[in-house]
Amino acid sequence: MSRVTNKKPKDKNAPKKPFSSYMLFGVHLRKTDPTVGSMKVTEQAKYIGSKWQVLDPKEKQTFIKMANDEKVRYADEYEKYKKTPAFKEYQTVVAEWEKKKGAKAVKTTKTTGQKLFVQEYKDNLDEDEKKRLGKDVSKEALKEWRALSDGEKERYKRKAKGDESDSGASEE
Repeated sequence: MSRVTNKKPKDKNAPKKPFSSYMLFGVHLRKTDPTVGSMKVTEQAKYIGSKWQVLDPKEKQTFIKMANDEKVRYADEYEKYKKTPAFKEYQTVVAEWEKKKGAKAVKTTKTTGQKLFVQEYKDNLDEDEKKRLGKDVSKEALKEWRALSDGEKERYKRKAKGDESDSGASEE
């Protein structure tokens, strides 16, 4: 059974991104230290991390220099790749994906009378009240909503549906 994901399509023809200095150290440690290979992956990560933390700064600098060299090499390769037809083809695939993704993202939530009331409540607060309530603004607004009469709630519900004709009559 395959799953459908919304992930951006990968460019299989693009040059592979370079390892960081830490990752290069991990590769080096796996090759040189035979105990690392026999560990579980989670144990390897802990072991490599602890070794990286106590690594001599001069030794660390060699891995940092290797990583920087790889970054420069990657940047050159990527610039060359951007001029190929494969890159242009990938750009069209990404554009189609973004268009398709954008069409799905258009869905909006339904405006309810309660949401309309909460928004109006927040808009009518002055700065002191906003500071006093902080994160609890919505909670306070919902308490006020529950305290409203059924007639007032109905007015907000109609307003949310777009029926503004009655909203002015009940305020007079």
